[in-house]
Amino acid sequence: MDPLSLTASAIAILQISGVIINTCYDYRIRVKNAAKDASRIINGLNGLRTAIDSLFQLLEDEFNEKATQKSALGKLAEADGPLARCETCLKELAKKLEPKAGWRAARNAIFWPLREPEMMKTLQEISSTKSTVQLALAADQRY
Repeated sequence: MDPLSLTASAIAILQISGVIINTCYDYRIRVKNAAKDASRIINGLNGLRTAIDSLFQLLEDEFNEKATQKSALGKLAEADGPLARCETCLKELAKKLEPKAGWRAARNAIFWPLREPEMMKTLQEISSTKSTVQLALAADQRY
């Protein structure tokens, strides 16, 4: 695992989560029943972003091949690893939350587009990725 792959995966998650956070803030303002759900997503994503920021700090401190050869960090950005799964989940969420045109725009102005099971699955993926990144950081900082 090279440090650039790990960095690229982390950057993609940060970019997508930023878009989702902005969209959730818009929903909180426009849609009365979205405030609680949007806040839960925002809080989950902010926690994930904090963990990713810690990952960047470690990579900056040890930006060499040895830093990402460590088993825990190396597994984060594998093709089917936690960062890739999280990125896919966040892309799906962003697509569901993106502004619509026509009558769908009017519907989204009134209703929160996520159902409880979808939202819980997304929150679980965010939490799982955050925990995995934190565990990998803790394991690799011991070396």
